[in-house]
Amino acid sequence: MKTPLIDFNDEGKLIPVKMMTLVNNKHAFHKLGYMGRPTSNNTEFIVVHHEKENYYVGHFWEGLGFMNVHFFKEDCQELTPDETQYIANHEIKIVSIFKKDENFPLDFSPFA
Repeated sequence: MKTPLIDFNDEGKLIPVKMMTLVNNKHAFHKLGYMGRPTSNNTEFIVVHHEKENYYVGHFWEGLGFMNVHFFKEDCQELTPDETQYIANHEIKIVSIFKKDENFPLDFSPFA
């Protein structure tokens, strides 16, 4: 899919940070190009922090660290109680991959 005409320099309106799901791994857009995997039929967790007319802006909960990714609003939904419990029971650790002896875990909790 070709990336729609999006002004990536305008993040939109700041909203309270919230976790959502990107249903069936629908379309996601970054200034470097299209990032979606709509054929995987998986649901991805995303963290959104800005809102535009047709998009939420944020990043994937797990991934390569791309920031200011645009997600169509109609492809996003609020977390279910089961999804909230799943996330509450997991944590993300960011570690250095450059030297084996330099691991710097950073705790990330979406409910902090």
